[in-house]
Amino acid sequence: MSYFNASHLEREEWFCSLDLSPFFERNTVSGFLKKNHEYVATWYDYKLVTEKTNTLVAVKFIELTKPTYIGKNGDEYQSCVVVKVPINYLHKIPFGSIWLNGISNQRFKLQTYTVTINEDRNNLSIKSIAWARFNNETPSFEFQKYIHSSDINKFEWDKNQLLTIENNGVKYAIHPLQFFITHYGYSIEINRILSVYNWQKVEEKLKLNDNPNVDCELPVVLPRNLSHKDATFLYHLRYDNYTKNKIKKLNFQILNSKGNDGTYKIPCWHTQAITLSFYGISLGRSVLCMQITGMTVPQGEDINLCLAPKAVTKKVKLSESDSSDSVKYRTIKQEREHEMEQVDTALNPINNLVTTSVIEQLKLIGQERKINKIQDINTHENLLNTKLISYEEPTNFGVGEKYGALGGTGMANCFYDVIHSDVGDDEKTRLDIVWEHAIRLRTELGAKVFWYTPKCGFKENDDFRLISLDKICSQLDTNYPPSALIIRVDIQEQAYCIFSFPEMKKGSGFSSVVYKVDDISIFFNDDICDGSYDTLLKILVEIVSLNSIGYDYVNSKNGNMAKFIHRPGVNNNWVINGIGNLS
Repeated sequence: MSYFNASHLEREEWFCSLDLSPFFERNTVSGFLKKNHEYVATWYDYKLVTEKTNTLVAVKFIELTKPTYIGKNGDEYQSCVVVKVPINYLHKIPFGSIWLNGISNQRFKLQTYTVTINEDRNNLSIKSIAWARFNNETPSFEFQKYIHSSDINKFEWDKNQLLTIENNGVKYAIHPLQFFITHYGYSIEINRILSVYNWQKVEEKLKLNDNPNVDCELPVVLPRNLSHKDATFLYHLRYDNYTKNKIKKLNFQILNSKGNDGTYKIPCWHTQAITLSFYGISLGRSVLCMQITGMTVPQGEDINLCLAPKAVTKKVKLSESDSSDSVKYRTIKQEREHEMEQVDTALNPINNLVTTSVIEQLKLIGQERKINKIQDINTHENLLNTKLISYEEPTNFGVGEKYGALGGTGMANCFYDVIHSDVGDDEKTRLDIVWEHAIRLRTELGAKVFWYTPKCGFKENDDFRLISLDKICSQLDTNYPPSALIIRVDIQEQAYCIFSFPEMKKGSGFSSVVYKVDDISIFFNDDICDGSYDTLLKILVEIVSLNSIGYDYVNSKNGNMAKFIHRPGVNNNWVINGIGNLS
């Protein structure tokens, strides 16, 4: 029996935002998924495959419901399924996660370990089980206690270059891809870029050679779809030759390994000591890492971070005397941490404007590196000729490069998606009434009316959902408003966004507001977070941080925003009153 089948481990609830059903259906390498049977993720294969602009990793899931079967020769074998998934999703498929019909709501409860890789690396070795077998050395961990006996002969020749940390006679084994997705930047997009493109393209994607027009030394440019927490990694990759040489060599090894059964080593990319925390299982005098949960970052001088422009149609000049043709840069204002919601995944090309976030928490151990948000010396100008753009909501989300903006697959990059609670007909909430007033415009004015959340997109049914503001409230040390109803109303090719909030108590709470939207592709884009444009996210953060919706704030929107109150009346329509209040 394998470790997970024999140990009777305690389980715990956890939330995984992925539905891997499409991958079990279309990307199975061996075995097959049995409906309503439980599986546990146990291993990543060393062979990486490029498909379009993605790197795929083969993940092994062993069955828990009926762990074994009897082969034609009468021997017992492990029942399992191996599936290829994009490397971007690997952080959501840790060893020990339990899967049922493509969904994971539980994982095994495991012990937490903390180990340190010394600065001189004298307690770290990187070698495969196959190398140890060939050289008659002790392997990184006692794998015979982890896998089924029928798999031992094959596993002895596994080529994954495991990182082995020795401490007080105990070996701590870490899978190289576990280390890759946690040590190499905060955003998994970096792992995709490093494992798909040649070095010239890597430099372009990560903006390593961009020279922003800012008044500071050693600036770091943050590409789109990356987090400001990636600044430390990008800084060293740009200015530290040791880091650059290590990662350039790794990039070559990974690309060279594809298609020719080669291997690659995932090294430490800096020279300082590294402390890691992880969930693991004890196997004799060895411990196998199941999931890395925390890591230190290298210390050093402050990092000057600036944000690349999101969209430009012409070069910006400070004055007529400014003859510079260089692209100007804006500074990052705020980076929010999204919560997770269920994401329907796909391998399709990304061809929709909507994005979602797939986040797993990684703790920072020790001191945080100071990152300066640099004030851009250039004046921002609104460069877009705006117009209303209609597009279909995505049916699923994928990873890789974006191809177009009119299809059904959005970018997997969130707030909680809160299901609105039912109430009786005799006690409708304020939000129920706001929604009823909005949908009346369909017949009265021929309007198109939708409710919206980042995951669901635009929906017309009456079972509306709310966007949770709990995360923003906790960061700003407040508890109101806990959620928001977002409604989009299109009247004669003009889009309006309604923000409405639940009552604090009966008869009290924030007024609702209506905002005139010039370009929905910008307004509903969570990826634009530098403050240069009014977006749904920016307005929500502003309202919560101000703890009110005052007229000064409304007037600051230059006639694009208006308040409306919730006055009772049979013929009164709050939403049309709000739209009518726009100057």
